[in-house]
Amino acid sequence: MLYGGWKMKEMLAKNIGAIKNIKNDPLVGTAAILPPVMVILSVIGFVVSLVRFVQNGAYGEQVEVISSSGISAVGKGFVTGTVGNLYSGVFGILSLLCFGVGLLFMMILSFKKAGAVRRFVLILDAIVILVVSIFGVYLSSVLGREEGLAGSFLAGSEPDRIKSILLITSLIALISVLSFAVLIATGEAGWLIGHLLIAGAFCFAALPAALWIIENSVSIVFLILVIVGFLVLTVAVVKLIGVLAARRSAAKHDAQNAVRESVSEEPEHEPEA
Repeated sequence: MLYGGWKMKEMLAKNIGAIKNIKNDPLVGTAAILPPVMVILSVIGFVVSLVRFVQNGAYGEQVEVISSSGISAVGKGFVTGTVGNLYSGVFGILSLLCFGVGLLFMMILSFKKAGAVRRFVLILDAIVILVVSIFGVYLSSVLGREEGLAGSFLAGSEPDRIKSILLITSLIALISVLSFAVLIATGEAGWLIGHLLIAGAFCFAALPAALWIIENSVSIVFLILVIVGFLVLTVAVVKLIGVLAARRSAAKHDAQNAVRESVSEEPEHEPEA
């Protein structure tokens, strides 16, 4: 815990130092500003989304569904709510824009401070990723047409050939993306990438998950109560079955003892002369 706290303090100190030094190194300083700006924008978007959710009476709707449907409402009351606003709303779009700009800045920083070989590999990776992306967009548009592959260079191709092309393309893209990411992460801007990724995880994963839980709190509490009730009922039934079985066993045992006692108490008849 102390180590984690120390690392967080070190990260904050680096960010603050880069921001203070923005006049001397504007690219690094601007890149350092973007992660906290992302977090602030996402938190504002979180609050706005939650307020809008409450104003729309969504909690009341969940209560109404549960009260009208009873136990059958389990699963029905869950909603996506305003979670999508954290991605497509104004603040979400601004956060995504900051994230994209931050990545661009870090690519420029990595390229700027890299050696000749690293620069060559970065350029090669970028070209491959760009070409594969264009191919992916083209293929998606072709497959989305009514005529399908007709008129394209894949017209008349066997399904196995198309799968092979897609598999090879995907592998090339994956290798290029991993190589590109490793070169940037291990470059001069590596620490900035870490800050940006942490901010991205907070803004685009942790906050939406928290918002979904809060907006579905009524349904979640109801689900927990149903599960607890089911477990209590199950335990009670198991105990009842155990008690009944014990009583039946005791009654059977008593009956057997009674039979033995009655047999032992019968007088013995002497044999006739």
